[in-house]
Amino acid sequence: MGSSRIEALISEFRQYGIHRRGTNYFCRRTALEIVDRCEAIGICILGIDGFYLTADSTEQPIDWILDLSGARTGPSAYNVARMFFQNASDLPLFYEFVLDDPANTDANEC
Repeated sequence: MGSSRIEALISEFRQYGIHRRGTNYFCRRTALEIVDRCEAIGICILGIDGFYLTADSTEQPIDWILDLSGARTGPSAYNVARMFFQNASDLPLFYEFVLDDPANTDANEC
């Protein structure tokens, strides 16, 4: 993650998430807002992982890992992310994002 734009984006939503062992986890509603914000400001979503969280455990089911690192062009990655959340709408998952700021690379776009 590491870019100041990404850090600012995560800071904007951190109060709505769960912070555990250096990782921010967000509920579905907040995760959808993060996707919208990423799209609006041009932050790339490279991946999203879904987790079940309890008071004393963090479980990552393998079925809820989304790799978008190959979908860097156009709005398709954002739409795939939205579908990912829609498919899990009845599950009590929390989500972690892997983001990239194209302003810090030669790509200049997602």
